[in-house]
Amino acid sequence: LAGLLHVLPPPPPVTNLITAVQVEDCICSSQIDDKLHREQTRNRINKLIPDIKKAFEILDRASQGHVKTNRLREIDFASSKKLQDVVPLLRPQFIDELCEVVDVNGDGYITEDELVNGILHLSFSDPSLELARLKNLMMQAGRTMRHMRQAVDQTNEVLSGICKTLPASTPQS
Repeated sequence: LAGLLHVLPPPPPVTNLITAVQVEDCICSSQIDDKLHREQTRNRINKLIPDIKKAFEILDRASQGHVKTNRLREIDFASSKKLQDVVPLLRPQFIDELCEVVDVNGDGYITEDELVNGILHLSFSDPSLELARLKNLMMQAGRTMRHMRQAVDQTNEVLSGICKTLPASTPQS
């Protein structure tokens, strides 16, 4: 009879209690994991920001507080030993995406804050393949819209010039 008691499942109230304890342990573990992940992310951000600011100093030789986005393509950050954590984020294949992220208004210039925010955004985003493709399509659409806007502005300038050269029409009676 004693052996039979070990084989039988525990009564339902005990099973519910065991399940509740396991769920509570999982929730606590998850909260600890989240807290640890947030702390690691905070530490990584605190380490990256000074390096990103050093990278901006290299870009902004004239100390104007802003640089042209194409300047990012001109500098080889890989040779700088001080910026080892930032170098992977400034590789040529990421520069175009970085420029899209930091130069939101499309004026061709970025500030130190924009560079810091853009690199942090890119380094901590982990999009799925579908989201990455969608993001790429959106960036292409944005570039197309900017080109279309420029073409419309140029067309308006040409038409305005033509209209100014035409003689004023006089009403016929």
